This record gives sequence, C-alpha cells and structure tokens, in this order.
Amino acid sequence: MKITKVNIPTVSLENGIPNDGLSPIVMNKLGDIVLLVGKNGSGKSRILKKISSTIQKKPIKKEVESSELNIEQLKNNISLYHNSINNNFKPSLEKATKATDKQRIKQQIEQSKQSIKESEDKIKRWQLKQHWNFIETDILQDSYKIVYFVPKKLDLKDCNALTPTQLKTSSENVKEIGVEKLSDCSLAKIKKVVDNHFNATHQNYQGDAGLKQNAIEEYTLLDDLIYAFLGTRLDRNIDGDTTLFNFPIGSAKLSDGQKILLQLCVAIHAQGASLDNMILFLDEPENHMHPSVTIEFLDALIKKVPNGQIWIATHSIPLISHFGTGNIWYVDNGNVSYAGREQEKVLESLLGNEDEIEKLNDLINLSAVSAINNFAYECLSPPNAVMTTGNDPQSKQIGFILMEELRKGKVKLLDYGAGKGRFVNNFFDRLNESERLIVQTQFEYVAFDKYNNDKDDCLKNIERVYGDSEKKYYNDFTSLLSDHDKGSFDIVVLCNVLHEIDPKEWLELFKAEGDITPLLKDNSGVLLHVEDMLLPVGEKAYRNGFIVLDTPHIKELFQLRSSDLRYFTSNEAKFKDRLKAHLVPKNNLASITEETRRKALEGILKTAKDEIRTIRDATPDYKSGKKHAFWVQQFANSSLALSELSNGK
Repeated sequence: MKITKVNIPTVSLENGIPNDGLSPIVMNKLGDIVLLVGKNGSGKSRILKKISSTIQKKPIKKEVESSELNIEQLKNNISLYHNSINNNFKPSLEKATKATDKQRIKQQIEQSKQSIKESEDKIKRWQLKQHWNFIETDILQDSYKIVYFVPKKLDLKDCNALTPTQLKTSSENVKEIGVEKLSDCSLAKIKKVVDNHFNATHQNYQGDAGLKQNAIEEYTLLDDLIYAFLGTRLDRNIDGDTTLFNFPIGSAKLSDGQKILLQLCVAIHAQGASLDNMILFLDEPENHMHPSVTIEFLDALIKKVPNGQIWIATHSIPLISHFGTGNIWYVDNGNVSYAGREQEKVLESLLGNEDEIEKLNDLINLSAVSAINNFAYECLSPPNAVMTTGNDPQSKQIGFILMEELRKGKVKLLDYGAGKGRFVNNFFDRLNESERLIVQTQFEYVAFDKYNNDKDDCLKNIERVYGDSEKKYYNDFTSLLSDHDKGSFDIVVLCNVLHEIDPKEWLELFKAEGDITPLLKDNSGVLLHVEDMLLPVGEKAYRNGFIVLDTPHIKELFQLRSSDLRYFTSNEAKFKDRLKAHLVPKNNLASITEETRRKALEGILKTAKDEIRTIRDATPDYKSGKKHAFWVQQFANSSLALSELSNGK
C-alpha cells in the first residue's frame, strides 16, 4: 500500500484533525520513498506525525464499500419514521381523549423524531467515510498497517532480571507502542518471542495447536527481520538466555546503530504483519548511525517493502544525495512543498547559506588537478540521464523560450532523447497555476528515446504533468509514427542530446528524408537545440566521446545565415557564454551535407586548439583545469571524427 496523495486541512473537527499550527498539507504524485527535508524546528516531525496519525482515521475498505447500502437503509428508516409520525401518531393524537393516551403518543412522536435525528447523524458519518479524501492510497485496505519510528533512546532495558510476570507485561506493552517506551520493552519482547518458540517446539509440548503455530510464526517473522537488518539470527543458549551474535541479548555489546535497528525490528513486528505492504514513517533514522550504515539499512528496507512505502524526515545530506531530488519535499515553518523548485533552499536550510554550499563543493571538488583527472575519467564512461530542478539555469532558459511559443498558440513538441523526462518535469515545475493550465490544454508533449533504461522515470514525470502518459512516450519511430503524423510537430527539442550523437549519424538525423526533419511542420517547424557549451561532466557518449557544437558550428552545419538563426543565452551572467539554445528552421535542417559536416567539425577543432592555448597561458585553478579537460576532449574527439569520416569508417 502506498499513499498517493495528501490533502490535510489545518483543522477538521468532524474528522478529528486538530489545529496544531501546521499549514494545510498538500502533496501528490508520491513515490515509494518520500523525504521530508528541512532544518531543525521547520515542522518535519510534526508533519510526519500528522500524516501517520491521519491515515489511521482513514475508512477501511469494508466501510467504504458498505456505506452506500447503509445510507440507503438509513434513508428508508427515516422515511418510515416520518410515515409513522404523519400517518399514524398524529391522527391518533387528534382522536385521543385521555390525557394518558395523548402523553403516550407524544412520547412516540418524540422518540421517532429522535430516531430520525440519529439516522441523519449516521448518514452524515457514512457520507464522511464515502468522501474522506485527506489521504488517498493506491488501494483500499481492510486495515492500514503503519509503523511510526523515532530512534530516541539507546539504553535498552535488560530483560534477564525480570520475573515471568514482569516479562509478559513488558513485552505486551510493545503492542501499544510509544517511542518513549520502546527501549524499555524491546529486549523483553524479543526474549518472550524466543521463549514461546522454544516451549512450543519442545518435544513434550502438549498445548493448543493454534498457540503453537502462532508462536512459530511470531518467531519466524522477528528472526527474519533481525537477520535482514542486523545480519544475525536469534538463538537461545544452554542457560535459557536469548542470544544475539552468540552473546546474551542484554550484554551483546551492540553498537548504537544496531540498537536503533533492533528497536525498529520490534516496532515492525508489533504490527503482526509482513513488511510487504506497510507504510513506515521514520523520523531522522540517521541519528546514532554512520551515513553509510543508514543508507545500507534503508536500501535493505526498500527491498523488504516492494508494495509499501517509506516516509523519512531527515536533514542528512548523504541520505538526500543517495535518494535524489525527485523524492524530496521541502519543509519550512510548517509548510511543505515539492522540492523540485526549491533545491537551493533545501541546501541552504541544511548548510546555512550559499557560502557554505560553495565550501562543500570545494571540499568535494578539491583542485585543478582533481578536476582534470575527474573529467578525463568520466570521459571513459557512458552518459547518465540526470534530473535537475525547474530552478536550474538551463530549465529557466528553455521555459522562457517555450512560454513565448505557447503565447502564440498551441504547441506540439517532441523531446528527442528524453531520458528521465527532465525537460517536461522542470518546465512544469517553474509555472504558476494559470500557466500550468495553459500547458495542460495547449502544450502537447511527446517523449522519444532510443533506449528504455529511464522509461519508468520518464513516464512518472509525464504523468505528474498530464495525469497519464498515453501516446506520450516511444522508443522507436514505427510506434511514434503510428500515433503521430509526419509534419505534425511544431518543435523537436534536443536538450543536451546532440553532443551524444555520433557525427556519422547527423545526416540520417537531419536530411530531408531523415528521422527528425520530416516530423516538423513544413512552414513553421523548428529544431530547438539546447546545450551546455562547457559540459560539467565528461562522458563517452559513443566511440569517440562527445562533440559540443557552438553557434558558429551550428551555422556551418546547416548552412545558416545570421538572419536564419535565432539563438538565446542564459539570463544569468555566469552562464551567459555556456548555456545556449538555437532555433533552426526545418528548411535549413535539410541543408546538411557531408561537406557542411566536415566544415563544422573543422571549426570545432580550430576552436578547441585556440581555447587550449589560451588556458595554458593563464594561471591554473580548478575552473581552468576543468575547462582545459573539456577542450582537450573536444580537440581529440573532433580529430577522431574527421579522421574516421575521411577514411570512410
């Protein structure tokens, strides 16, 4: 079971939602992992607790399914009461002569009215169950299994000194778990489960068969949980002590992290169900655990809840980095918002300010030598599809261009090399409500990628914008052209894609009968070529690496005059010379030839040579080291491409 949408108001007296100082909680399109991120005191824990307590009020499947029948029955009862009052009691009252009879009939009328009022109240309660939408889940359940866990205490109370009665009482307290009591009850619960299993499986056991089976199942579940998270099995020594790691459980010398994990195992076990479809709420699970241990534990936990969901309140940068920005919700002063538009705020809330972010970058990146080495190494590996946010400079740049086109009318766009759907996700993230309505009604988005490695992420981002992904994602042109006509697209966008395509394929891509050009409308269709002119990460996109085409090279490739080409640079000064977007008309795309391809590559080769000489004459630093590594790759890759093309390879 997964929560797919949250819409909890500030207060709802009818449904028991208190006024706790939090803003309305509105969240949608939630995935398997949900991270609530913000500084201490921002409201992460309160929001986590409110969501976990609210879902426990969610009507179960049986209630929702029976609500219509119950409401109909209550309405029939009300009709019968009204009928009795109007057609039976009132006429009888008018005919009655004795005071005692009149009093009795009046009481019957009042009782009927009270029954009507009670039935109306019940109808309201059933209608509330019908339309209860504070938390939506992917499926209705007969019961909602959740675990809310806060790793607060490390001093686990030893159970060996407890009497049998005390042991039983302490172990049963786990069922009504309060995080404050968990450290007191955990070892007692474990010992009780082990003792029950030992007694039930003893050869002389003659007790109830149902109790025996229950003892075995409880032991198996707890033993499997402990093995999954601590890598050891429960056991019992010759003295009757429960053991972990071959030590009596009270003196097993557990690390702080192991103590936390052991308590979580007990908390999960107390729900009496498998992890498979549980929802787990973890409040700062990184407390008392090394970052790598936390990540390993959470990765293991994810595998154990394939049909469940994990909510985490955290301020751990390693944990956030591991799970990625697509799962982050930013919490500030009791407000929660999708972090896709708040990445800088998230980092500032955790690190302090922009200076601290830069210091972290410096620590990670180190020196000019490191930059050269890193980039050179990266250029031996294939590219990865990345997700950024709508607030990154390139997304702002593309959003500006696209909104200008949308203001002219409807736009149909093909995202060629869509990857994870970064383009549509970031574009939508930056829009206000009125602009989003324009996009959903006037912007027809279609994604294409030759490879399906990132298909699930791309579909998820498309569905986040449009609600569905039907006829919006393709991995081959046969399927694409089955649903979309040639000459029907206003724009084909290559966002950080052209540098990944081997120059040997350029002609097949852009010539008049190629892959891309025929898709565009004859008189108005354009190619939107978007690139970072100084790649931040090296990559081996094909055999000869990558080749980035700047404005002069684009003009050479498509035989463009300055009047034919519209291009845009970033509005942000530090990216002005790096982030460029070119709009190339359809007619010019078809002007590509083997000769124009050669001239474009020769232009890149000359540019790279000039840039390398300039950098080598300057004082080295980290930025110049990275820039040098980039231009050396440009020089080598364009040389290799020219050599292969001239040799006909």
